[in-house]
Amino acid sequence: MSRQILDLDFFEKVVVYKSLTDDRYLASVIDFIQPRFFSDEHFKKTFTLITSFFQKRYTVPTRTELLSFCNTPELKDAFKKTIEKIKDIDKKLNNDELYVNTERFLKEKSVYYTMTDVANECAKGNIDPADIFDKFEKCTSINLSVDRGFDFLNDYSRLIEDLQVEEPTISSQWEWLDNKLDGGFLQNGRAIYIFAGETNVGKSIVLGNIACNIAKQGKTVLLVSLEMSEMVYAKRLAGNITGIEINNLRHEIPQLTNKLSEFVT
Repeated sequence: MSRQILDLDFFEKVVVYKSLTDDRYLASVIDFIQPRFFSDEHFKKTFTLITSFFQKRYTVPTRTELLSFCNTPELKDAFKKTIEKIKDIDKKLNNDELYVNTERFLKEKSVYYTMTDVANECAKGNIDPADIFDKFEKCTSINLSVDRGFDFLNDYSRLIEDLQVEEPTISSQWEWLDNKLDGGFLQNGRAIYIFAGETNVGKSIVLGNIACNIAKQGKTVLLVSLEMSEMVYAKRLAGNITGIEINNLRHEIPQLTNKLSEFVT
């Protein structure tokens, strides 16, 4: 299988553009990126200004603010050239793809310059395997996970949209419980259901029955017990599935075998 190759020279335009326009993006990359990662000299100078401002103010500088930091004709020219080069970048970037590609960009650049630095140190006779290992481990473990959850007040429109989507459910086979769950257990997952009660009120029996009811609908069920042995639970499940009394299971082996075989097939 051929691997996708990222156009690093083009993607650095994307990195500069997002760093100039998105606080969250800049905050996620600033600890991993270095001006030398940019092959374009104008980008190097501009990004140095951006990071300097961000480290003081914790926000992306406006163009006016950046220009005020351009205290030499060379810096002003670099900034103007940068703006010219990124003006055609598509403003509607897929966020997931953006972060995946940015992570790839940072890792490739970091590995390249780590190799260069290590080679230079080795040429001087400064060879420390542990230090070299740490450097490569650091650059290959870059992670731009930025999911901070759902910002309710600023993005409540997502809630409105979600409420209008019909979520498929799996019935518990008990109408009263399905009514409480708004139709049943969410088929797509991403939900936690907690059944609480005092000791010996029947929680394990109820959950075992629910597991069987869901399995009877052709769904795969994983049952994890931290107290009861697996064989005790297995007997309960077998009794539920076959209709044979638990205490009679050992006396009706042929019937038990046939019914379980039919259920599996």
